Parts: sequence; C-alpha cells; structure tokens
Amino acid sequence: MISRRSFSGAHAGEFMGIRPTGRRVTVAEMTFDRFWQKTPLVVRVSALPGLGKANVDATVAQEKKAPDVKVTKVALAGASEAYITVLPLGTQANASLYAVYPGGELLVSLSGPGITAAKALAVAKAAIA
Repeated sequence: MISRRSFSGAHAGEFMGIRPTGRRVTVAEMTFDRFWQKTPLVVRVSALPGLGKANVDATVAQEKKAPDVKVTKVALAGASEAYITVLPLGTQANASLYAVYPGGELLVSLSGPGITAAKALAVAKAAIA
C-alpha cells in the first residue's frame, strides 16, 4: 500500500530537543507499507525529503533514553549516517532504521516476531533496494 501526506505548522515550541524558531514548517512523506501473508511482519518505508541529520540525531537521542531500546549504528550504502533501534515487546519487536541521505531522511519501520538489529538491517536493505 502506498500513501502520501504532508504536515505543516509553525515551530512554536521545543520539538525533539530543537528550540522553537517561529518558522513555518512543512514535511512531506511518502510511505510504502508491505504486509507478508506467511509471517506476521509489517514493513513501512518512509521518505522524508528536507529532513536529515538534525532530525535523525534528535530521534536517536530520544530512543536512547528509553530503557528497553537498543540503538546500533550501521553502515548503509549512500547514507552518511544510519541507526537501527529495536524495542522488544514480548515475542514481538519493533525496529526502526533511520538513515541520512543528501536529499533528506529515510525511515524503515518493522514490526513482527523475532526482530533483531541484524534482521532489521537485512529487511530494510531488501525493502529499499
């Protein structure tokens, strides 16, 4: 399933550690959701043009504060920085790959059983190939 959306507003309060600027902000997002029938794995790929290093740094800093979240820096072709976060939820887990590219940010989210950082990286690479 493919969806496209945009969000806009004024940066009036602190957002993910960034002090308010008063500027108008618009974020466009394109999302590709993929559902597998044989395994209960859900993968979402989101392209966020215009966002990049500052947003990834702020997001990863927030994730590191959560006691159960494991954050791993990974290498991803074409990305200047990339991180995978994994949050175990019993037999399930949620994982996110945050990657910084020259044009913006790429976010790949996974939910399903047995998700590890290595599995998340492999699925993310396949999803964006």
